[in-house]
Amino acid sequence: IIRGNQTILSFKSVFRLGFFSSTSSNGSSNWYLGISYASMPSPTHVWVANRIRPLSDPHSSTLQLTSTGFLTVTTSDGAVVWQTDNTDPGTDFRFSETGNLILTKDDGSPVWQSFDNPTDTWLPGMNVTGLTVMTSWRTLFDPSPGFYSLRLSPGFNEFQLVFKGTTPYWSTGNWTGDAFVGVPEMTIPYIYTFHFVNPYSPAASFWYIVTPLDSTSEPMLTRFMVDANGQLKQYTWEPQTQSWNMFWLQPEGPCRVYSLCGQFGFCSGQLLKPCACIRGFRPKNDAAWRSDDFSDGCRRENGDFGDKSDTFEAVGDLRYDGDVKMSRLQVSKSSCAKTCLGNSSCVGFYHNDKSNLCKIILEPPINLKNSSSLTNGDLLYIRAPRKGNSKGNISKTIIILCSVVGSISVLGFTLLVPLILLKKSRKKKRTRKQDEDGFAVLNLKVFSFKELHVATNGFSEKVGHGGFGAVFKGTLPGSSTFVAVKRLERPGSGESEFRAEVCTIGNIQHVNLVRLRGFCSENLHRLLVYDYMPQGSLSSYLSRTSPKLLSWETRFRIALGTAKGIAYLHEGCRDCIIHCDIKPENILLDSDYNAKVSDFGLAKLLGRDFSRVLATMRGTWGYVAPEWISGLPITTKADVYSFGMTLLELIGGRRNVIVNSDTLGEKETEPEKWFFPPWAAREIIQGNVDSVVDSRLNREYNIEEVTRMATVAIWCIQDNEEIRPAMGTVVKMLEGVVEVTVPPPPKLIQALVSGDSYRGVSGTSCSEGHGCSDLNTGLSSPGSRSSFEHETTRLHHAPSTLLGESTGDADFPPIQSFGDAKLVCLVETSKLWEIAAPIAFNILCNYGVNSFTSIFVGHIGDLELSAVAIALSVVSNFSFGFLLGMASALETLCGQAYGAGQMDMLGVYMQRSWLILLGTSVCLLPLYIYATPLLILLGQEPEIAEISGKFTTQIIPQMFALAINFPTQKFLQSQSKVGIMAWIGFFALTLHIFILYLFINVFKWGLNGAAAAFDVSAWGIAIAQVIYVVGWCKDGWQGLSWLAFKDIWPFLKLSFASAVMLCLEIWYFMTIIVLTGHLEDPVIAVGSLSICMNINGWEGMLFIGINAAISVRVSNELGSGHPRAAKYSVIVTVIESLIIGVVCAIVILITKDEFAVIFTESEEMRKAVSDLAYLLGITMILNSLQPVISGVAVGGGWQAPVAYINLFCYYAFGLPLGFLLGYKTSLGVQVEQASERMKQWGAGYEELEKIAT
Repeated sequence: IIRGNQTILSFKSVFRLGFFSSTSSNGSSNWYLGISYASMPSPTHVWVANRIRPLSDPHSSTLQLTSTGFLTVTTSDGAVVWQTDNTDPGTDFRFSETGNLILTKDDGSPVWQSFDNPTDTWLPGMNVTGLTVMTSWRTLFDPSPGFYSLRLSPGFNEFQLVFKGTTPYWSTGNWTGDAFVGVPEMTIPYIYTFHFVNPYSPAASFWYIVTPLDSTSEPMLTRFMVDANGQLKQYTWEPQTQSWNMFWLQPEGPCRVYSLCGQFGFCSGQLLKPCACIRGFRPKNDAAWRSDDFSDGCRRENGDFGDKSDTFEAVGDLRYDGDVKMSRLQVSKSSCAKTCLGNSSCVGFYHNDKSNLCKIILEPPINLKNSSSLTNGDLLYIRAPRKGNSKGNISKTIIILCSVVGSISVLGFTLLVPLILLKKSRKKKRTRKQDEDGFAVLNLKVFSFKELHVATNGFSEKVGHGGFGAVFKGTLPGSSTFVAVKRLERPGSGESEFRAEVCTIGNIQHVNLVRLRGFCSENLHRLLVYDYMPQGSLSSYLSRTSPKLLSWETRFRIALGTAKGIAYLHEGCRDCIIHCDIKPENILLDSDYNAKVSDFGLAKLLGRDFSRVLATMRGTWGYVAPEWISGLPITTKADVYSFGMTLLELIGGRRNVIVNSDTLGEKETEPEKWFFPPWAAREIIQGNVDSVVDSRLNREYNIEEVTRMATVAIWCIQDNEEIRPAMGTVVKMLEGVVEVTVPPPPKLIQALVSGDSYRGVSGTSCSEGHGCSDLNTGLSSPGSRSSFEHETTRLHHAPSTLLGESTGDADFPPIQSFGDAKLVCLVETSKLWEIAAPIAFNILCNYGVNSFTSIFVGHIGDLELSAVAIALSVVSNFSFGFLLGMASALETLCGQAYGAGQMDMLGVYMQRSWLILLGTSVCLLPLYIYATPLLILLGQEPEIAEISGKFTTQIIPQMFALAINFPTQKFLQSQSKVGIMAWIGFFALTLHIFILYLFINVFKWGLNGAAAAFDVSAWGIAIAQVIYVVGWCKDGWQGLSWLAFKDIWPFLKLSFASAVMLCLEIWYFMTIIVLTGHLEDPVIAVGSLSICMNINGWEGMLFIGINAAISVRVSNELGSGHPRAAKYSVIVTVIESLIIGVVCAIVILITKDEFAVIFTESEEMRKAVSDLAYLLGITMILNSLQPVISGVAVGGGWQAPVAYINLFCYYAFGLPLGFLLGYKTSLGVQVEQASERMKQWGAGYEELEKIAT
């Protein structure tokens, strides 16, 4: 019948019978005899004969009708790999138009047919009986029998999906006479007619047929299929898009499929692939997992169960498929864990903290997933290898020490940077050249810039301006075909948009989408070549003064065509494409006035396994949906809203916003605007559709079409996106296939567009003499009077101010030559680093106190480590930042007092700051005392929050030590006595390590010992600094003074402004981390961002030193009345900081693929960090400037204005922009608390116990 590559077509060429190839999970190429659709661009197989025994050589394989009356598939040596199982011999065969292969007797009656022996597909006319079983493919490319089947139930009253032929996991429900209870869609009149004969009996028989939509058309091609992942899916063929449209499936969620992810596999519908291994486990069969065959599940990364040193990973309130063997106990969690460790068969346990019910799991759980019901308090703990052994901690300790040493010594390698950068640059150029040479897209012509320059006659005829560049009319060389050439602007920043558009629309072909014919990518030139649309855009027809008038038939065809084009973008492409800017300007008309949607290539792509995306504000006011304005996630429903707005304009023949310049009065600054949609929506809902329609049509239109189209428009612009129909449904509504009911009135369009969209937001600012000025009390220049002037002072000769030879305490003279500039640079550099280097080293030592505390706590246990991580990162960091900000006021006052020679005021200011910070510490006490309930409120696990709260209470003395420490530091900094601070920091860190070892390893005090060491070290630093001040700073310290209690209020206001200025920066980064923790793939998002922020933090320590140094320099010079010296100091510091930032950025870019290895072994995480390296480099450069500017503000006493600037830049601009940009992608595996993950990557912590999903 068939040999080799021969095929047989059905009578109308709908189906093809022949051999085809497929790749198995092990990578081999196998051949099968099968039936597929003949007219599809890519084959869709509906039946496979030899799915158990594939062929290896198709050229000599045959399909035969043997002399004994069987159909057989044989190899070249005559071996039979498949044979029909008919009892009566057949003498002939036929291949029917329904896709049925039939073996018949002499009288034409069938003795065997493929419809009685289906594989995974159920076609119209296929009769399903109690003996019929449809079994899925093993994988998408492996036709061998899979694990999931569709069959009639043993009661012959419903259909079931079953796993391995025995375990049902979904059913249709009982037959009611015209439909199944669980499939209400069957009652909707459509193209299907279902028949169920003799239900509830062994003679039951079920089939369906397809009827045409009308008498003139052929029935639609349709099929049911049991896919490899165990879902039953229903498809229809869309001829226009040349693709299958899936509009029904069960079970709706992949995680409802039994045993989809196998043993220890975790299932989530939010993943790119539905299955992942829980932490500590890896796929049993990597090759199978890459082929989307997850059935083998996961195994432990390190050995088998049974090691008594194992630990337990808390994986949350998870459930599993089926039943597993378990034993129940009424014990505490620790006893439950010990019992499990004593049993080699135990793989984990459930424990309820409220009831102390312990369930020991003695078999591997299958297909773990989130609990679908309300939690009852049972948390699952999986047995995993211990990760907190001494070897691991030593390794992490070494990593941290290497990081510290490496970050300090980075500058020593700057001489090697130019050579390495040159080599990298050459390599990058070669790679890019190869990439450009190999860049090719199917069906697209690559033009040279010269060709397009000639084609457009030097880009002389401009026909429009798109979102990313101008559009010119041209003629292709050697032909009369007109094209539209779009030239992208900003070639540097627009290259990614160019590549996105080419990759997106290069192979997208649809009758209602503008076709891309080619492109040019030459040097900096980025051009796209489209089909030319001679009738222009729809917007040119939507003016009452326009001479062009579209008939109603044309308008309806445009609306329907536009809807089909958008529906194809949403539902017909491999990736769902959100246009983001549907409006009449982007709807073009060809010579026959057919609609073509344009400018969709730069829309954001959203994978099919994801449902939401955050996009930048790319839409046009008047067409954007309400959720876009409010910052909610953007979905395809945003395009539906914009399409609805466009429909109203098309119906009314007018723009939605009409500007009436005649109403402009003498005192009015802008004309009145009239908004069409609210009025039109009200009229349409009330049934007055005629009043909305373009009066120029003179009622020459189909009232039924007008009413339907207008009602659809109102449905599209509903406030709630969930109410809006999908674009596929919109098409059906316009076509009249789906009934269109009266919609509720939308309420937000008036306020959204006519109000907020066209009126700017007016802001207020401080007027002179008000607002911010009260924060500057007492910060006057020498010679002026201030609120501090009444204090008794003893004038001290102002210190020399680095002004060179004989000027003494005079200001710098203006720079006249390069030699002058060089001298100033050398003097300022020397003074800068005399202050900055010791401060940076001191900060590094203080950072080490936290790090080594975490390292030693890691030896105690994972739970204690988690608790300390939370205590230090949330509570302690909060108070640290606030107190440090409050103390920053001393940088202004002490610096300017020292510069002005008022030395005895330094001690007074320091004492006053002590009082304010001690009072602030008292106010912060509730944060420490009630840390446990606060952490639980923030979503922490109660067990971790309780230990963290206890540790936080024990480190209250450390907070009061900071209240003494910070003012003393600022006192010393203002006098450039920073060397002693570095020595104190170094000895304190050394002592802290010794005390930690003594209290934890020798005395065995555990977490209490860690808290005690933390307190002792903090007070040791504070007391040492006070001793130095009292004993060696005789000029600045005159003893305790009652003057410290005077003018507390203005001092407090300045301190509070300083705290706000600093804390807005600190809290901003904490908020960024928290927001990142709510992305759909927070493990990668938070982890990669935290690694980058940690690297940036080490660089930041150096710039904190520079910040303090420039603050001291500016305050000293301004206090001495030397503005030019302050100016030159700022210029030198900015230049040197910028150089350091650029060097650090270069090092990061050179090592972008390698530096993350010191934090993680995960390839995925390292790839994510590498992708962020460019942004990290830019951040390092910007952060090299920002501390300098902040230091200048502190030195000059301008904390309050900077606080307002920070408030606007960080929170009014930065966070909303970061929110929009950060939520573009939706990948999630396991959600961990953002602060925990931050501390894990940032301070060398062990992985925390909790995995939240």
